[in-house]
Amino acid sequence: MDELIATCLFLRRRKRAGAPILRVFLTGGIDDGPDDGRDERFERPARAVPRDMFGRGVSPSWGLTVSVAVGNWLMFTRLSLGTGDILADTVHLIGALAATLAVMTMAESLRTAKFLNLCPDVALAICALVNDATWLQAGADIAAGVPLVIVSLPREPARHSYGNWSRVVV
Repeated sequence: MDELIATCLFLRRRKRAGAPILRVFLTGGIDDGPDDGRDERFERPARAVPRDMFGRGVSPSWGLTVSVAVGNWLMFTRLSLGTGDILADTVHLIGALAATLAVMTMAESLRTAKFLNLCPDVALAICALVNDATWLQAGADIAAGVPLVIVSLPREPARHSYGNWSRVVV
């Protein structure tokens, strides 16, 4: 995601400079954008390189971890609760969406997309009420939807900078 954001910011700077954006996108161009002045030398401790490669910009929080766990559990309600027919398909799809969105928003550059998880979470509660389900199935779906809504609301800070995109993230 970092590279996609950097590409979009580069294209915007080139467009403001008057360059044809399609030509720049297809053939490249010279970036005269701001230099963040970071020291990118290779003389670093051995532990620093893998930490930057694998940990930079990805930070799972407790709320996102809960979303992944609840989403995964929802995908198994056919087995655990005996849910069937349309409700099982709906709950399975909503669980997969919740888990996927939570994993995607573990990337700090996409952290604000966490609010998109509200739509399937609310749909989960509605589907539990309008579909033919037992009280246990409907109660379990509503009980799963409430924590998903709660953990999707708070904003979480980003530890790294993403240029002009940081205004959206933080």
